[in-house]
Amino acid sequence: MTDQQIDYSGELRRFAIFQGLQPEQLRAIPVSKPPPVRPGLTLFKQGEFIQRLYFVLEGEVELVRTNERGQPVLRRVVGPGQVLGRLEMDVPEGQLGTARTLSTTQLLYIDRSVLQRLRNTVPVLANQLDRSEVIGHLRATPYFATLTDDEVRWLSDIVNTYDPEPGAVIFRRGDGADSAYIIRQGRVRLERGDTGKPAWLSAGAVFGARSVVENRFRQSNAIAETRCHLFVLPAEDLRAVIQNYPQSAWTTEPTATARALANVPLFSQLKREDLLQLAGDAMQLHFRQSHRIIVRQGQKDNYLYLLVRGRVMALTVDKNGVPGSPQYVAPGEAFGDASLLLGEAAAATVETLSPTDWIRIHRQDFALFLKDNPALFDRLTMTPELRQRYLDSLPRHSWQLEGESMLLQTRRHWVVLARNLSSIAIIFVLLLALDWIVDRVIGSPPLWLQALFVLAIPLPVALWLITDYLNDYYIVTSRRVARRDKVILVSEKLNSAPLDKVQEVRTDRGFIAQVFGYGHLVTATAGTWGEIRFEFAPHPDKFVSLIRAESTRAKIAAVPENQESIRRQLQDRLHLGLEERVDRRALIDDMTPASAATSRPHRFLLRALRGLEYEADDRLVWRKHWLGLVYRLTPPVLITLLLAVLVALGLGYAFSGNATYNPLAYALVIAMLVLLGGSAFWVWWVWTDWTNDLYIVTDQFIEHIEKRPLFLDERTEVTSYERVQNVTFAKPNPLAYIFNFGHVVIQTAAENGAIVFRFAPQPETIQNQILRRLEHYAEAQAALRRKESQSDMADWFEAYATLTSEDYRSVATQRG
Repeated sequence: MTDQQIDYSGELRRFAIFQGLQPEQLRAIPVSKPPPVRPGLTLFKQGEFIQRLYFVLEGEVELVRTNERGQPVLRRVVGPGQVLGRLEMDVPEGQLGTARTLSTTQLLYIDRSVLQRLRNTVPVLANQLDRSEVIGHLRATPYFATLTDDEVRWLSDIVNTYDPEPGAVIFRRGDGADSAYIIRQGRVRLERGDTGKPAWLSAGAVFGARSVVENRFRQSNAIAETRCHLFVLPAEDLRAVIQNYPQSAWTTEPTATARALANVPLFSQLKREDLLQLAGDAMQLHFRQSHRIIVRQGQKDNYLYLLVRGRVMALTVDKNGVPGSPQYVAPGEAFGDASLLLGEAAAATVETLSPTDWIRIHRQDFALFLKDNPALFDRLTMTPELRQRYLDSLPRHSWQLEGESMLLQTRRHWVVLARNLSSIAIIFVLLLALDWIVDRVIGSPPLWLQALFVLAIPLPVALWLITDYLNDYYIVTSRRVARRDKVILVSEKLNSAPLDKVQEVRTDRGFIAQVFGYGHLVTATAGTWGEIRFEFAPHPDKFVSLIRAESTRAKIAAVPENQESIRRQLQDRLHLGLEERVDRRALIDDMTPASAATSRPHRFLLRALRGLEYEADDRLVWRKHWLGLVYRLTPPVLITLLLAVLVALGLGYAFSGNATYNPLAYALVIAMLVLLGGSAFWVWWVWTDWTNDLYIVTDQFIEHIEKRPLFLDERTEVTSYERVQNVTFAKPNPLAYIFNFGHVVIQTAAENGAIVFRFAPQPETIQNQILRRLEHYAEAQAALRRKESQSDMADWFEAYATLTSEDYRSVATQRG
C-alpha cells in the first residue's frame, strides 16, 4: 500500500492548520510519512527553495536564521503539531532559516503543489496557508515598525489566529505570560489591577507584551468586548525577535491613543475616561513606505486621521486645476472632521514623505461610540454649521440603513394640498351659505349648533387631508431613491430602489407645472414594476441632478480602491517589499439583527410565533405573521372545541347509569368522534402549512418556500442579488399597521417580475436586511471583477519583469 492510500487523517487532525476540514477532506490529502529522522539532520538551508511542507509529529526541529557574517540572529524550536515551510506557499523567495533536527523526529511531507490546489478549493485551508494577510497586518502594526521585512515574515509563520466572542476572557490577572496578542479587529477591555480603571484597545494595538518581555505574571484582565480577530504570538518567539533591538521600549505601546486623541480639536472637551473609551474604536496604523496616498482631494472618505509620527504633505488643487502651495502636516495634527461625521470628500490630497504612524477612526465606529454615549455629542468641538449638518444627516426613519444619509426629503408640491383643500373650502362656503339662509328663514339657532353644522364635515376632512399630505415624502438618500406613502393607523408603503439600479430618469413638465415650479418625475429600473413615480415633485431638476451626481460619485469613489488594489497586487507579484494590509474598520461588521437571538430553528409554539428565527451568520428565516395563523386557525379550533364538548357530553350520558340503549344516539356519538378527528386534522394541517412557508435571506440569494403538508405540493422561488432591482414594503390596512406586518416585494429583472413576501413580520427589517446584503453583494462582485482584471495586469508585469531580468537575458544569450 502506498503512502497516498494510507489514511493519515488522524495525524493531520493534530495540526491547527487543518482545523475545520472534514474527515473525508483530510483522507483525500496525499501525504508521505518517511521513517523517523535522526538528530542533527538538515531538512533545508536558509534561502533554499523547497517543494514540500514539513509537519512535525514527534521530536523537535531547530530553525535558525543567520546574518551576512553567519551569526545567528533568529532562532525557534518547532515541536509536535507545528509546520515548517509555510511561507514558501506565498512567495518563492527561499526559506528564512536553516532547519535541523534536534532529536529523533517523525515528519509528514505534503507537496507544495497539493496544498496550493487545496487552498484554491477549501476556504478554511486557504486562511491557514495564506500568510500574506498576516504579514500585511503585522507590517501595518506600529508596535513592529522597527522590525525588518524578514523579521515580520518570521513572526507571521509563528502566529496563530484566535477569534473570541463578546465577553470572552482572553487572560486573567495572575496568569502566566505565555503569549502576546495583536488585535486585527475588535475591541478589548483591559482591567488593570494597579489603577482599577479600565482601558480599551482596538485594531493595530498589541497587549500582553509587557508581561512577556518582563517575564512576569499578567497584571490585568483582558476581556473581548466585541467579536475580535486576534493574532497570538508565543512568548519565546517574541523575545527572540526583540532581543536584537535592546534600545526599543518593547514594554509599552508606541501609540498612547487616548493621550493623542486629547490633542484633536474635535475631542478637546471630552474627559479622559471618554477618550479611553474612544480609543477602543480607533485603529492604529503604520505605513513603512514613503509617497503613499492617504486620501485624495474630492473623493469621498469616512475617516478622521491623526498623525502620530512621520512627515506628511497635503496638496490642494483649485477648480481650474491649478495646484496650491504644499502644506505639511505635523505630528499631533488631525484632519477629516467632516468625513468622520458626514462621509464627505477629502479637502486635500495627503501623501506620506517618510514612514508614518497614524490613528484612524471610521465613521461607523464613531457612530457606535456616540450611540453608546449620546451625551458626549454636545461636548464635541465643531462649527455650528457642521453640527447642524450632522444633525440633519442622522436617520429620520426606521427603514434607513446604518450610514445612510438623507440628501433630499420633500413633500409633494403645495398645489396638491391646495387642490385637495379646495373642494373642502367649497363645501365649507356652501354650508355657510345654507346656514345664512336658515338664519334668515327660520331664525337664528344657537351659536354652537351653527358651528357644529358648518364645521362637522369640513374640519375633520381638512385635518385628515393635511395630515395625509404631511406624511408622504419623496426621498433621495446616499444609497437609494424612495417614495413613502403613509396614512396614520391605516397603511404605510415604501417603494425604493438602490441608486446604482436606476437606469432611467424621466421628467414631465407642462405649462402650469413650469409656472408653479413642479413636475412629474419617474425613476425606472430593469424590474417589471420597477418605476417609482414622483408626481407633483417640487423642483424636479434638483432630483435629477442629485441622482446623477450620487451615481457618478459612487463610480469615482471606486477609483482609489482600485488603484490601491492594483498597487498591492504588483507589490505581491513582483516582490517589491511588504505591503501593509488594513481592514476598513476597527470593529467587525456585523449584519446580525438584534432580534435574532438563537442559532437553531424555533420548535416551540410561542418562540415560533415570533416570526423570525436565526440559523447562521449569513442566513435569516422568517415565517408569515402570527395574525394570519390565528385567522386561519380560528374556525377549526372553534369547531374542534365544540365537537370535543359534544362528544364529552354524549359519552358522559352513554356511560351513565340512567342511559337507555338508543342506536341512533350511539351512532351520533361515533359520527361526532369522526368529525372531531377530522377537525383536529384540520388544525394540524393549518399549523403545519404555516410553519412550512418560509422567507429566507442569505448573503447570496433570496428564497420564498411555500410547502403543503404530506408532500402534496411545494413551490420555491429563488433569485440572486444581481437580479434584484428594488425592494418595496407595504402595510396595507389598519391591522397590518397596528401589528406591524405587511408585504415585501422584491422586484427582479426576471420574467416573473417579483418575489413577494406576504404577511411578513416587521417588513421594514426584512427590507433593510435585503438592501444591506444587496450592497455587500455588489461590493463583493465589484471587488471580484477588479481582482480578475488586476490579476491579468499583474501577469503582464510579471512576465515583463521576467523577460527583463538579468538571469533570463543571460540564459537567452547562451542559447543564442
